[in-house]
Amino acid sequence: NTGQRAVLKFASGTGATTFA
Repeated sequence: NTGQRAVLKFASGTGATTFA
């Protein structure tokens, strides 16, 4: 899912990988 990858990439960029 492209949307999911975008969210994960955003989360990784912000450092909020805990909710991913």
